[in-house]
Amino acid sequence: MLEFRGKHLIGRPAAGYPSAHDFPPHPERITSPTPTDQSKQSRSTAISTLVKIREELAGDLGCFLTGFSDLTLQVAHLVNAVRKDEINFLSSVLGITRTREGFSLDSEENLVLLYPPYHQHLDLYGTFAITPSEHSLEAIIEILEAVNQKWKGNTERYSEFPPRRDIEWSNATFSYLKFEIILLAPSHFLLAGQPLITLEGDGPRTYRLWEVNDRELRQWQVPGSDPYPPFSYAFRKQREKDVNPLLLILNAASKIEHQRRRYGLSDLTEHQRRLVDLTMEAYKLILYIPPLFEAKLKDGLYVSPTASPPLPSQASPSQQSHGSSRDVYDNNGTPSGGGAGFDENEGYDEDNSDGDSDSDGDGLTTEDVNGIMGKLGNPATTFDDRKELTLLLLFGGRSYRPLHTMPRMESVGEPEGGG
Repeated sequence: MLEFRGKHLIGRPAAGYPSAHDFPPHPERITSPTPTDQSKQSRSTAISTLVKIREELAGDLGCFLTGFSDLTLQVAHLVNAVRKDEINFLSSVLGITRTREGFSLDSEENLVLLYPPYHQHLDLYGTFAITPSEHSLEAIIEILEAVNQKWKGNTERYSEFPPRRDIEWSNATFSYLKFEIILLAPSHFLLAGQPLITLEGDGPRTYRLWEVNDRELRQWQVPGSDPYPPFSYAFRKQREKDVNPLLLILNAASKIEHQRRRYGLSDLTEHQRRLVDLTMEAYKLILYIPPLFEAKLKDGLYVSPTASPPLPSQASPSQQSHGSSRDVYDNNGTPSGGGAGFDENEGYDEDNSDGDSDSDGDGLTTEDVNGIMGKLGNPATTFDDRKELTLLLLFGGRSYRPLHTMPRMESVGEPEGGG
């Protein structure tokens, strides 16, 4: 095992790290608009909110992916539901939030801490996804199947005012969750031979090194070692503030669907394929709505009835190829909506314009959202279309950024350019 103790790396000389010329010689300069009094006030409010959020996440050991603690850790959102209709869709229609009343973008169950580069990889490029572990996914699927069956029966029994889905968050499964990483673009996630540092033990703090080998994270310089094991570095003081695995599955589904359409998933390892299959199966169960409940949605129960204007062209389901978890490796097409909330990645989102008063920064207008909600409340909408529309609603209309070729990057089963 390779580890750090204090400042000392055991078993690896410093000279073995990638040199500076492994990285772009001329990084792109990122500029921000000149701040106004209003923007300064907004930023001050945002900072104050962020301080409070960090206090609520103080129990987490560090980065959600690695456990690595650093002053620059950023708060990342699992879903980017910023509008009232979007939040209501999660809490009242799908019924998948721990906090049914008062859920918001900044609810702790929707937040994790991430080391800045991994935050950008996840939100802006989708080079990897985080999902519950294989064992946790199997348990979640079993729970959702039982919950959905009960929900369907209750809507038939109380057809006039069908109840919402009721998930028993007190189930022990939700208290002992583990998570896993799915590398979707491994050679873009880490350069060849570049290490990833994870927390191995917390008393004393020791660390382990990992590198990409055969498309998986494996122990540093141990090519035949097992992939990066299930992990858990988030520990909240109150159960209702624990990371919501169903929101995490929605986040992972957006990355998987984007990768499938843009680059394909044929190069995944068997381990990654199992995680993808289980994640998409759970995603399918999350989106389930009983027919009678769906009919009431169309009549305005739990949602505000809306018309159905044209949907954004980049996400029109009729123009995209569809696939279930069974054929997810075989289809290609165009990219779909973007990743989780940009939150502390705000400075990196140079494409985000403050001048669009009709957009909440997710690439969707109010008309777009109304159109999506109208389609989701229509029983005639197919399930494949529902999958597309849900991701668009929760993650916005902007696509993930193209993957760029880096100097000395080995591209295995991945595109060489952003195209």
